[in-house]
Amino acid sequence: MTGRVAWGQFAPQELMAPVVKKLGVLLSTPPDTVPFQQALEAISLALDRGERVFAYCLDDGVAGISDARLQAMRGRGLVLYGCAYAAHRRGISINEQAVFGGLGALGDLFAGTDEFLEGGVAGRMKRRVLIVTEADPRISGRVAEAVRVTAGLVAHPHLDVRLALCGPACAAMREDVSELVDGDLIEQYLPALMREQGRVLAVGSVVEISTSADRIVRL
Repeated sequence: MTGRVAWGQFAPQELMAPVVKKLGVLLSTPPDTVPFQQALEAISLALDRGERVFAYCLDDGVAGISDARLQAMRGRGLVLYGCAYAAHRRGISINEQAVFGGLGALGDLFAGTDEFLEGGVAGRMKRRVLIVTEADPRISGRVAEAVRVTAGLVAHPHLDVRLALCGPACAAMREDVSELVDGDLIEQYLPALMREQGRVLAVGSVVEISTSADRIVRL
């Protein structure tokens, strides 16, 4: 047999080839915030170490796609994704500065990277992902975004995704959606999530969360 390696057999060079770590990074805050700066530092260090780095800009993080520092890292090997929906909601045009798409790419990063960071901080069976928000949906759209992201990821075959509404965020479960920021998204997705036992957690504060999640993402 020539030109192929049969299943269960490896060529010597394959045994000696270094395993390259794959790092995923989520940027969900504006570029002038500390988490965004921490994420940039983490990305730069990982690239220096020769790792494959994938970054996904979500929610307010899409405003940082055009950041000169982030774009410069693309030249060093960074693969940059942007949430098309979040960009559209914020009037940001789809361009070649990132690969724009849906939540499928984010789900793949959760499931397929060796380590995943949110804002520069570390957060295969199905990987357990907990989306956490303690924002007030009466004044912030981050709760609606957390609901939308959870709904978009639940169908991913390699993820077990849960949503934790903490403190003020619990208002999304009881307030008139017309009084909430982006209440149309909450009305569209939250009822279906709540019908699944254990999919949505309502707690008084973040400190009350007891979880064995592999990934915790704060929005």
